[in-house]
Amino acid sequence: MPYIKQALRPPYDAIANTMIAELVANQAISDSLIKHLSSVLSAQQFEDIDGCLNYFITKLFKNLALHKKPEKSKVPCALAVEDALLKLFKELYPQKYFHFNRAGGVLLWCRKEFERRYGKTFCSTILMNLTDQLYEDPLGPYEDKKIAENGDV
Repeated sequence: MPYIKQALRPPYDAIANTMIAELVANQAISDSLIKHLSSVLSAQQFEDIDGCLNYFITKLFKNLALHKKPEKSKVPCALAVEDALLKLFKELYPQKYFHFNRAGGVLLWCRKEFERRYGKTFCSTILMNLTDQLYEDPLGPYEDKKIAENGDV
């Protein structure tokens, strides 16, 4: 869940603020910032990475007020946020079923906590879209590869 220790929060808060500044200035988020976030997350204790990522997503969405917006048309930067987070997930999680499961769990629990606190808002839509996109690529092709290697169920 996103309630990480106060001592772990400053780098994620700073990166969220930088992402928002990039969104305002360019309507996009740079690949270098995504790589930086991935390296900051990867430097955490293994058991803290997913919670820190959930915290980061929650902080970014709240700072963008996405939890107060009911629909995509009211969020001009929505596609840039989705694209950046999709790149981040692909950068951060190795291509193994264990890690795909972790990524899906981060997205699910992040979405459920937003829904518990604020109801279904645009946050839910973004998080469901990300889950679907990760399932289509890279998880879908990974599953096809494993079927070919090991046979179908």
